[in-house]
Amino acid sequence: MKLLKEGKEIADIDFGEVEFGAKKELVLGLENDGEGTLTELAFKINPEIKIEGLPPKIIAPHERASIRLSWLPEISLRQPIKVKLEITGKEVFR
Repeated sequence: MKLLKEGKEIADIDFGEVEFGAKKELVLGLENDGEGTLTELAFKINPEIKIEGLPPKIIAPHERASIRLSWLPEISLRQPIKVKLEITGKEVFR
């Protein structure tokens, strides 16, 4: 599974600088670069980041899906926030 931002693979999710009280959303791509279907997908991220809408539960081989994240800072930070998205699931071969 690859995590994509603007079509490029990323390891960390970088929201950049966000003003206190201003909401920022990111839409990231999820690419199944394997030969099996990814099923029972579950996503975990820092509690201050919200997963908007319903993320995908299944991604077929060589297909893409997307996930929408938002962050509404409750404190002022001196530097941009970078977080990891943990993805778990099963790879099923038919």
